[in-house]
Amino acid sequence: RLDCEPRPEITARFPGGVIGVSDTTRALAALAGYHRGQCSATVIAVTGSNGKTTVKRMISHILSKRLAGTVSPGSFNNHIGVPTTLLGGSTSDDYMICEIGSSAPGEVAALSRIARPDIAVITGIGPSHLEKLGSVERIAAEKASILDALSGDGMAVIWADSDLLARAARAYSCRSVRFGESEAAELRLTSWQPDGKAQRFEINGHLPVSLPLAGKHNAMNAMAAIAVAQRMGFSPEEAAGTLADVSGMEMRLEWIDCGKVTVINDAYNANPASMLAAAAVLSASTAKRRVMLAGDMLELGEAAEQLHTETGRQIGQMNIDLLIGIGPLGRYIAKGAEDCTTAT
Repeated sequence: RLDCEPRPEITARFPGGVIGVSDTTRALAALAGYHRGQCSATVIAVTGSNGKTTVKRMISHILSKRLAGTVSPGSFNNHIGVPTTLLGGSTSDDYMICEIGSSAPGEVAALSRIARPDIAVITGIGPSHLEKLGSVERIAAEKASILDALSGDGMAVIWADSDLLARAARAYSCRSVRFGESEAAELRLTSWQPDGKAQRFEINGHLPVSLPLAGKHNAMNAMAAIAVAQRMGFSPEEAAGTLADVSGMEMRLEWIDCGKVTVINDAYNANPASMLAAAAVLSASTAKRRVMLAGDMLELGEAAEQLHTETGRQIGQMNIDLLIGIGPLGRYIAKGAEDCTTAT
C-alpha cells in the first residue's frame, strides 16, 4: 500500500518525486511483475542446484547472435535480483533471461510468480542449502516449483538424470524437453571427450559440439542452452556451432596461467556436486602433478560432516596427487580421502 507520511529527509534528496510504500520489497516485486506484463519478450528463467549462471551465459551467447534481449548480471537470483532484472528489460526485447535461486522453501515459487516464465530451465539438483531445505527430495520439489508459474504454452527444459527431479516435475502439467545421459532424454549425451581446457561431445549420436570449457557438467549446461535456443527458433546445428566461442565465468573453473603452474579457480561457491565436477576436471588434466585445495562447503546442515567426508572419498578415487583440506569442514574432505590410496 502507499504510505503518504511526509519524509522530508528523503524527499529532499530526490527532487523528482518520491512514492512512499509500506514494504519496499513487495513494491519492487509488484513493479517488476507489472513491467513483465507490458513486455512481449520471451521470459526464460533458470534454476537448479548448479550451473545456473553458466547456463544463463550460454543461452544469452547463442540468442544474442540474432536477437535482442536482457540478461541478469552476475548471480542476480534473489528477491532483489529477479525484479531488478525484469525492470531492466525493454519493451523491444525479444527475450529476458532471469536466474532464480533458493536457500529456503518457497523462494523459487515466489520469484517465479513474478517472472512468469515462458521457458523454465532446471539445470539439476543436488545437496545444497540443506540447512533450510532439509533434503535432496525437498530440493527437487523446490526447484520443480518453477513449473507452476509457466505461461500457458510454456516449455520446461529439465535435467533428465535424476529420478527425484522427474517425480517432482510430474506434479506439473507442461511440455518439457529433457537433457542428460539418460535414455529418456530428448537431448542425450552420447559421447564425450575432454581436451584440456575444452571438450568435444556428441548429442543424440549425430550432433557434434566443440566447447571451449572443461568438464562434463558443462556439456550438460550446453545441452540445456541448446534446448532453449531450439525453442527460440535456432536449429540445433546453429546453436551448437555458436557455443564454439562462448567464454567462461570468473571463479568458475577459471584457468589462470602462472608460468610453470596452472591454477584452476573454482572458488565462487561450492556444494558436493560442483566440487566433484571441479575435481574431475583436475583429474582429467595432463599436468605432471595435480594438487587440489578443498575448503568448506556451507549451508549443508546436519549432514555437513558426512557430505564432506563422502566428497573426500570420491575425490580420493580420482587421479589427484595431493588433496589439502582447508577449514573446519574441509578437514573432513581430507579425512574421507585418507581411506583411498590414490590421493592423500
